[in-house]
Amino acid sequence: MKRGGWVRVLVAVVVALVIAAVAGGLALVGSPEQARLEKLDRNRLSDLRRIAYRINAHWARHDSLPQDLGSLENEGRPTLDLSDPDTEAPYPYRVVNEELFELCATFSTECRDDSRRCADWHGEQDFRIRIHEAGEVCFELSPIEAK
Repeated sequence: MKRGGWVRVLVAVVVALVIAAVAGGLALVGSPEQARLEKLDRNRLSDLRRIAYRINAHWARHDSLPQDLGSLENEGRPTLDLSDPDTEAPYPYRVVNEELFELCATFSTECRDDSRRCADWHGEQDFRIRIHEAGEVCFELSPIEAK
């Protein structure tokens, strides 16, 4: 084989290895779009946790659940993200009874117990706001659990 032929073969092998490495990396880590969706879901979980903590604080002070999330804004604390980071729709909240409430979000991805990707989303702050399917999920909580 001529010298130029070996160079072409070498270049083809290097290009194939680079393509295989990029494809393998995307398969292992996920696409940039998948990463964006997972980040949005981490933000949703974080928002719901902060809202639940604020509901708990309201319950501790007033011995009642707030009737709506808007009333949490008027308590002289830092502002909360009360709406979805992507759609800007307000997070659904519903008082079930005097010691139970429901807080909902629409997730783009699934987060299971056995998933390494979302294992770090839980952290120490796990009070039942973590495991979820893709789509609308409602977490039923009591302020006692949301400590």
